Amino acid sequence: GVAFLFFAASMVARLKRNRGSAFLLSALGLAFSTLGAWIGGDMVYRHRVGVNHAKEAELDGWTAVMAEKDLKTGTLTAAKAGDESILLFRKGKNIYAIGAVCSHAGGPLEEGTVVHGNCVECPWHQSIFDLRDGEVIHGPATFNQPRYSVRTHNDQIEVQLWTDNTSNKQENSDADSVSKSEDKESIESQAEGERK
Repeated sequence: GVAFLFFAASMVARLKRNRGSAFLLSALGLAFSTLGAWIGGDMVYRHRVGVNHAKEAELDGWTAVMAEKDLKTGTLTAAKAGDESILLFRKGKNIYAIGAVCSHAGGPLEEGTVVHGNCVECPWHQSIFDLRDGEVIHGPATFNQPRYSVRTHNDQIEVQLWTDNTSNKQENSDADSVSKSEDKESIESQAEGERK
């Protein structure tokens, strides 16, 4: 914005044949452009602003993360699968698993709040993710959470990285049959009401 104004003023000065002012204004425009590029690069590369903070999921095969009896219904629970932090959530007969580190700024989703029954709100910047598939419902996050398939085997909850070839092998209950688009519209309208 500021650099553009200096370049525009430089062009006007050139049209008026005022070369000294035109040169000075264009040099100031270049200085502000350089400063903006430096700040932007520093924010992205050093502070990781606007990049995905969720670790790339690398699980290979089914991995036990906790005893099934230890997962309480309706409670956000963090578990480890190798080096990966997993967020588990039981709703009725279903168990959902997504990455536990918020993709926006690395917040701990297990410390978040369950909203609208199927979503988790990050405690740091209020990004909302669907617990069923990790999709961003409400920003500031722009990257979905890693999604995991879940099964119960020998009284252990096991997860593996979700692919189109895997499924949760869980029957969805009637309570989960509400469409995600309705969830998203409800959350957006609530957020809009809070802003007013």
